[in-house]
Amino acid sequence: MTDAALEHDHAPVRRPSPLGVLGAGVAGHLAFVVAPAAVHGASAGTISGPAFAVAALIAPVALVVGLWRASPPALLGGVPLGWALPAYGLSAEAFDGMGGAVALAVMLAYAVVALVWLRAARRADGDRAAPTWAALDEADRVAERDPLPWLGGALVAAPALGVALWPPIGEALAVGFPGRTGLAGALVALLGTLVALAMVTDLTRRRPPRRGDAQRAVLLAVVAGLALALWGVLS
Repeated sequence: MTDAALEHDHAPVRRPSPLGVLGAGVAGHLAFVVAPAAVHGASAGTISGPAFAVAALIAPVALVVGLWRASPPALLGGVPLGWALPAYGLSAEAFDGMGGAVALAVMLAYAVVALVWLRAARRADGDRAAPTWAALDEADRVAERDPLPWLGGALVAAPALGVALWPPIGEALAVGFPGRTGLAGALVALLGTLVALAMVTDLTRRRPPRRGDAQRAVLLAVVAGLALALWGVLS
């Protein structure tokens, strides 16, 4: 296509509406924090009172920051972390049965919606800084279908779904952590989600799938060590 077939588009570029992500985030907070605390109480776990209140504020703050800054760490890391930490203030039965299945379904929907919105929002932010060109010839336009956001959402949600839905994991946690099966499951799901986020980062940056990254390995090891230390303190 020649330059003569292009015209400069002066229309302002706007971010996509964040209402979908906001709605999914509110639903997730209700499913992971508000509803379990209302049904089972917010003082049946290892943290209570002010500590639980502070932990319950992490997800809303991360959601607001993530929407304002179009920040993947805030939306894909801070919000799920803000849902996982308050679990330490709930009883081990808080996410058993239908309640846990609903919460995980909401998390999957949130991850997909957030990834799609982030992709569109960051593209819009980049278009503000550079001229936008539109093709005059309709036949030269190619419809873009990028499966990456959907694949990324599935990868991020898969570890948590696997921990909740695969029976052998629940049986092993019940044997290894008697009386704290729910908390142990939340910790395992959180660590799996962090590993999945690293995989999604590889996909978005087009890294070769077998290339190692020592810095990331050290970071994941530190995160796992801190999680185990937190488990030891709270237990």
